[in-house]
Amino acid sequence: MLKIKINDQNIIMYINLNDNEITISFSDSSLDFLNSFINVVTRKNKTIITLGNKKICEIRDGKIIYKSKITSTEIRVLSSIYNFLNVKDASSNYFVSVKEKVKEQMSNARRLNRFRWSDTQKLKTELHTHLIEILSAEEFVYLLDAFHLKFPIRNGELDFSSEEEYSLEELINFGYKDNVIKALKLDLTKRTTFDDLLTVNKNRNILLSRCSKLLDVDLSSIENEKIKYLERIELLEEEISKLRKKSSKETNGKNKNELNRKANELKKEVGQIKCSINNLKHKSSSLKLSKMYSILLETSLNKLKNEGIEYSEISFSTFSTLKYLSDEYKNSEHPNFKLLMSIDRNKDVSSFKEASSELFELLKDNVVVGVDIVGLESKFNDETSKAFEESLEWIIPVLHMYPNSVLRFHAGEFKDTTDNVYKTLLSLKRVKTKLNTAYKKMFGVSFGIVPPPRIRIGHAVNIEQTPELIELLKEFDCIVEFNVSSNYALSHISDLSKIPIEYYDRNDIKYVFSTDGGGMYSTSLIQEENIAKNLSAYDVPGSTGKIKSDYIKSAQLTEQEVISISEPSYKLDIGKAESQAKKYLEHLSQTFGKDTTSIDLIVDKILESEKNVSQEIDNLYREMLDSDVGVYDEYIYDLLEQAKEKVKLDEASGAMALVSIVRTLKNGSDKFMNMILSIDKEISDYKDVDIKSLKLIKKYTSDYLNYREKYLDGIYNTIEKNERER
Repeated sequence: MLKIKINDQNIIMYINLNDNEITISFSDSSLDFLNSFINVVTRKNKTIITLGNKKICEIRDGKIIYKSKITSTEIRVLSSIYNFLNVKDASSNYFVSVKEKVKEQMSNARRLNRFRWSDTQKLKTELHTHLIEILSAEEFVYLLDAFHLKFPIRNGELDFSSEEEYSLEELINFGYKDNVIKALKLDLTKRTTFDDLLTVNKNRNILLSRCSKLLDVDLSSIENEKIKYLERIELLEEEISKLRKKSSKETNGKNKNELNRKANELKKEVGQIKCSINNLKHKSSSLKLSKMYSILLETSLNKLKNEGIEYSEISFSTFSTLKYLSDEYKNSEHPNFKLLMSIDRNKDVSSFKEASSELFELLKDNVVVGVDIVGLESKFNDETSKAFEESLEWIIPVLHMYPNSVLRFHAGEFKDTTDNVYKTLLSLKRVKTKLNTAYKKMFGVSFGIVPPPRIRIGHAVNIEQTPELIELLKEFDCIVEFNVSSNYALSHISDLSKIPIEYYDRNDIKYVFSTDGGGMYSTSLIQEENIAKNLSAYDVPGSTGKIKSDYIKSAQLTEQEVISISEPSYKLDIGKAESQAKKYLEHLSQTFGKDTTSIDLIVDKILESEKNVSQEIDNLYREMLDSDVGVYDEYIYDLLEQAKEKVKLDEASGAMALVSIVRTLKNGSDKFMNMILSIDKEISDYKDVDIKSLKLIKKYTSDYLNYREKYLDGIYNTIEKNERER
């Protein structure tokens, strides 16, 4: 057995050289999934071992020749891909699977806006809110009373340690109701703090948990599971009894020990089953609690609907409840809400790793669509920045598999964290660079991993107004979510005029208005809209003197953009491709001139295969020979010859661009137009790519259109000539 250290974290790869095969294992068994990406190639007197596209080592004459190590970031990327595909042969299926997912979901950002926007005079979205905070305290109490919950009271106050319990009617009769209400909302008559918010949220969650125990929920599946466990225990105990009896009669010491060993193994299994039965009690409680949160969600959505809100994104943290809600709503044709999985920024990296696995389970149903990084902010230092970035390295590759996903950061809330928005985005940029490098080394391509997901910044009121901040906000196409009443209530701003809306507006940064949980802060989207309209009445530094409704109009445009890409997948109408081709091509030619465009990502999206370029060209030649003579054969052969020359010059991306055009040409004109359609306005959202390849696509797109025009002109001229001769 040979071994080699493949990582700075002392991970060892063991290589077993057998006569017919080579088997590989790792010092940490949790890394066994890497075998899905391992390739072993034997050539003459050497064996080459690669992980993805990265050469790890060579074996010659029984000795290992070290080539390169695997970084922790690359391992995280491979872990995400493996979990996403959930197949053994992850490496060979990666491009096909991911690109199909990208193709399906990116269409959301290009489709016609089919959302039924009732009017454009009012704000219509609630993009930043939390499930536990939507209902007012009074609405919350009446919801619990509907299930006959009794409230624990001591000395007229809500007290969970008290054994004295009162119904809502009794609370009213004894004059205790107002005290309970106060415990379930923030007191806006005085300035409150983040700790006050945590206390109120805790009170609400405890009451919901108590109320869930009163629900009538179908637990038959859990009961059936318990019965099976008990039957298994009965069988095991009978077998244990038999083994013990045999052991007592056995005279051979070796046989006696073996019988006792088997009995002890079975006894151990009985203990494990009993633990599972105990877990069923928790499962039962969890199911009831999830049902209670489902009732809360339904009630909250009705409230938002009555307030005129047409689309909302709601944060919640518990995986089991999110899974329950996802299963409940995944078949809804056009739900007017989505969920975000909230994760406390102060949790350790292992918690984010666990959350990444949960995300895989949640995102596939398109009810949970992203992550909300929440929790008490603190100033960044070297240590916290490193931990934060390692945490993001687990989350972002998962979100990247779902290109319309959302990543929201609560940042710039507190007065002593004015550089946190900038440093958050700076960390995001570093993570992007590391992940793109990992993808490039593993698979030979860069995916422009951010965006996706779509980046949003919640609050962002306490900031350092610098050109560098604006540059990063634009680079990630961020949307800022203003929660004015929340920021004022929690003492994050001393005056409404301190909201830096004019700064963002002047610098063309997208923004929306939200409540952060209207019931908690005694506000609504209408109230937030009125505040926004009146902000220009204050002495805002650097004000451009815009009319009051400008901020609302800007927010409305952002709202429509968000809604248009949050609906279920929409396939482009091929019939409209031809009629819109000219318009898109004009936009295309303007976009190609921008040096900030992201060609690697664009090429990635339109290529049907990224395996071996030369093999793909050979396949196309064979297909041409096997098929009837087509309209564009001469042009296609010319493109294939040029592609072969590109391969010789090691210009693989350029060759693949030509191959892609050939493929789409062979599939027909409409599909070719659809390829062009796929490179529309979103092209400007992506950065860091090979401009040469982008210009190459432009050139051959133009050549093709000219060729087709000449060919069609020739057909028309021939038809006219024949008619004249007749």
